[in-house]
Amino acid sequence: NLILIGLRGSGKTTAGQHAARLLRRGFVDLDDRTPRLLNAPTVADAWNTHGEPAFRQAETRSLRETLAQADQIIALGGGTPTAPGAPDLIRAEQAAG
Repeated sequence: NLILIGLRGSGKTTAGQHAARLLRRGFVDLDDRTPRLLNAPTVADAWNTHGEPAFRQAETRSLRETLAQADQIIALGGGTPTAPGAPDLIRAEQAAG
């Protein structure tokens, strides 16, 4: 897996989609997956409805589930590296890669 980390609005999704096409890999945007775990249509809705702690827990779960698959380009949410447990998952993926 190739994990893209950066600030909110820095272009991770755009770069990730482009890299996925070039490398012929799947693309996953955690900003799409995480809200679905909370039955929300968007990150903003999930955040506003459930609050930061629940959102960050869902973000970590989304990352864990995504990393269970190989050969993907993964765009993290801007704050994903601050979610509880997420840094450990990222380091483990880096060590495995």
